Amino acid sequence: MADRIDIILDTDNDLKIHNGDLLYGVADLHHVEVILISAPGAFKQHPLIGANIRSLISGKLDVSARRDIKLQLASDGYQPKTLTIDNSGAMVVEI
Repeated sequence: MADRIDIILDTDNDLKIHNGDLLYGVADLHHVEVILISAPGAFKQHPLIGANIRSLISGKLDVSARRDIKLQLASDGYQPKTLTIDNSGAMVVEI
């Protein structure tokens, strides 16, 4: 899959601006992050998109949650190779 070019956001999800212009570049990781943290219904034009991983507060990545995350990513054209939770409790998605 070709890299997707989009407006670049910083770690606070604010627009990155350089010399008065918006920065753009490869944004695949940001797209994946937005899908993972968004709840279904967050996007008016695509109401079914969103894995809502914030609901996984306990850090448990059961079969149902793993399947839902993979389906959500696949709906935007991403096929994750691995999907795990590391020792710090952060979700790791390798595309």
